Amino acid sequence: MNLIINGENRQVASTHLSQLLEELEQQGGALALALNGTIVPRGQWPQTPLNDGDTIDLFSVIAGG
Repeated sequence: MNLIINGENRQVASTHLSQLLEELEQQGGALALALNGTIVPRGQWPQTPLNDGDTIDLFSVIAGG
């Protein structure tokens, strides 16, 4: 499947968001993501399917002050 991840075209085997994060080795706790411009809550990652051509934006969450 072809996805656009953080602006880069990538071929992946994953069919769901949670599988994609495992494939990309991005299972860390401080992570947020958007699928086609919409933030997806962490609890929905396992059941959120991916489609060819989807755009994924991954964000590392950093606390500041």
